[in-house]
Amino acid sequence: MKVVVTGGGPSGLFAAWKLAQSGYKVTVLEKEKTVGGLAASPEIGGNFYGFGTHHLHNPDPEKIRPFAELMGTSLVELDRQLAIKFMGGFYPYPLKTKDLLSGLPARLIAVSGASLALAMARRRFRKNEPSNAEEAIIDLYGRKLYEIMFKCYTTRFWGVSPAMISKTFVDKRMPGINAVEKIKQLLGKARLISRESIGKNVAIGSGKMYTTSKGTGAVFSAVAEAVEKLGGTVLTSAKVVEVKHSKNQALGVLFEKSGKVRDVPCDLLVSTMPVNHLALSLRPRAPEPVLNAAARLGYRGLLVVCMLVCPRKSLGAMFTYFPDRCFHRLAETKAPPADIKPKGCAILMAEITCDAGDDLWNNPSSIREKVVADLVDEGLIGPDSVLETHFLKAPEAYPKYNIGFEADINLVRKHLETLTNTVSTGRQGGFRFTPMVPSMYGAWSDTRAVLRRLESTPIKKGGLHD
Repeated sequence: MKVVVTGGGPSGLFAAWKLAQSGYKVTVLEKEKTVGGLAASPEIGGNFYGFGTHHLHNPDPEKIRPFAELMGTSLVELDRQLAIKFMGGFYPYPLKTKDLLSGLPARLIAVSGASLALAMARRRFRKNEPSNAEEAIIDLYGRKLYEIMFKCYTTRFWGVSPAMISKTFVDKRMPGINAVEKIKQLLGKARLISRESIGKNVAIGSGKMYTTSKGTGAVFSAVAEAVEKLGGTVLTSAKVVEVKHSKNQALGVLFEKSGKVRDVPCDLLVSTMPVNHLALSLRPRAPEPVLNAAARLGYRGLLVVCMLVCPRKSLGAMFTYFPDRCFHRLAETKAPPADIKPKGCAILMAEITCDAGDDLWNNPSSIREKVVADLVDEGLIGPDSVLETHFLKAPEAYPKYNIGFEADINLVRKHLETLTNTVSTGRQGGFRFTPMVPSMYGAWSDTRAVLRRLESTPIKKGGLHD
């Protein structure tokens, strides 16, 4: 069986690796020059840069084991260190109750508490569900905490007001406030508030994260090599042009590489490219309503300002959230484990969301001076500390949960399901805002489900790898 995997990010490569281990002939098509997607670590001037801190991490050590076996001693284990700037101070992330109480002035604590109590009281008696993310967050935490902790940051991250974002975002993506949730859980046990008033705690992988001296991208470069050693093919700079299909079957993929359009046939298509791109690339074309729905679906792009610096002081965490700066998150790479040249330097990666094709996307240098000014203001670097600056872009980093997206994604998925040998999966292909490791294993689970349906026979020992 010939399998084509579109997208050489973590999910696509992991599915290809598992398929190759199971004896399938796999071809991976990646549009970028390097594999790894958001976990890529391109080498520039002898140093390895990346899209922030996309490390491997998962509470289940068995999920990490395949990568540990592949990489051996080059896979480095790090203690997870996350932080957030809150009310002028830096605290471990997620915020703990004592940090929340110490960070807020007494008067603000009283006002926030009253606002929270009012929201929980209203929730007991309201009849209508929230109609957008803003109403859903206020429903959980009250208007004051919404204004302090969510409104500005969410608006900057997504480029629109939370009132324009679906309430699904709150369930699928938005981290809760652990400190508040613990209090609400105690009130819930005492039956003083309804179960619906309790949100969710923030869960960010495990206490350990894994990378290499050359960044996490080295792991996925090794996965690509493993696929090829098992007889597969991994092509970079290969942009999908069309997906040909007939009689509910994907037949093959046309892709462009080095100015030439080529064709690769398939018995199974595993697509981790953006799901709207897949729907729009089908030939014969999808029905007009499906095309319109696909065109309305979108992704938020990510611009990373990567700087080689001689730091004035360490960030003190692997990455830190900044609600009040031009970047929303700042990551730091330093030795060890990174091998950075010249010695004593570090790499800072300022993450900024934007939309592919907007002014910032087209002219990223326009934000550089503002990033440097913010870093100087934070005391992390001096005015002349930046030795090099590089810009990395990811046009489809985060699925947009705009109001009404549910109907569009369901229509697109329903049409794609008519192709019985096709699976759209991973973060971009599944239109899911999930961490890297769950996305990889989810992609393999989705792929196995389609294979089992196609083969219609029990999986024999030595067949599909679990």
